[in-house]
Amino acid sequence: MDAGLANQFIDVAYPVITSAALAACRATGLVLITPAFNRLGLTGMIRGCVAVAISVPMFMPVFGVLTSMNDYGSLFLMGLMVKEFLIGLLIGLLFGIPFWAAEAAGEMIDLQRGSTMAQLVDPLSSGESSVMATLLTVMLITLFFMSGGFIMVIDGYYHSYQLWPVAAFTPLFAASALLAVLSILDQVLRIGVVMIAPLIITLLITDMMLAYLSRMAPNLHIFDLSMPVKNLCFAVLMVIYIAFLIPVMLDQLSEFRGVVEILKTLAGAL
Repeated sequence: MDAGLANQFIDVAYPVITSAALAACRATGLVLITPAFNRLGLTGMIRGCVAVAISVPMFMPVFGVLTSMNDYGSLFLMGLMVKEFLIGLLIGLLFGIPFWAAEAAGEMIDLQRGSTMAQLVDPLSSGESSVMATLLTVMLITLFFMSGGFIMVIDGYYHSYQLWPVAAFTPLFAASALLAVLSILDQVLRIGVVMIAPLIITLLITDMMLAYLSRMAPNLHIFDLSMPVKNLCFAVLMVIYIAFLIPVMLDQLSEFRGVVEILKTLAGAL
């Protein structure tokens, strides 16, 4: 009798647990790669809880898909989980564009003002990143949560199930997917340049003025003066430019609304 009850419990619980695990795979891939979740130094347990919370509304739809299938083996489920995780990584890659652009912008600023030796610990990779890269990324993450960016991420996550159903392995990518990926990389650099173009131009003009000064006064040690002068100009300009930088960042975050269209391009949907 006990064995019979145990078997009945397993028969009921196995599809439920499998559906929950399968639904959480896509959200796990999204949370693992999106800087808005992992750049703040969240531990694995907290990230896992966030992924489960995001995927809770999909438990019942996934359960319905699995129960409608007559027979499926362990290898089939493993393949579905891997596929779901990869799709989550792809969605997180798209939503990470503005954050990586902000990080690239900070790296370019620090390179231009000669402050690349100043590094901060990056909690994501346990490595180091420049000061401005960390500052701009944290600023963008703050604006992301303040402006409702999290809702757009969730919306893109749920829309992805219409493009790539849980039980379907194909089509995973359309023929135009490669061009879409290349456009993503181009967009990262373009957004980064747009964010800090006025600062870069000002620092380049400062370099030109210092070069002209070195021609006028050869005995003056321009190299020793260049870093203090450029950092002073940067500090003054950053205080002024911050009022214009925040609207630019908000404009870049608004591009999250186009992520669903990019997903449709990758999936070949009309």
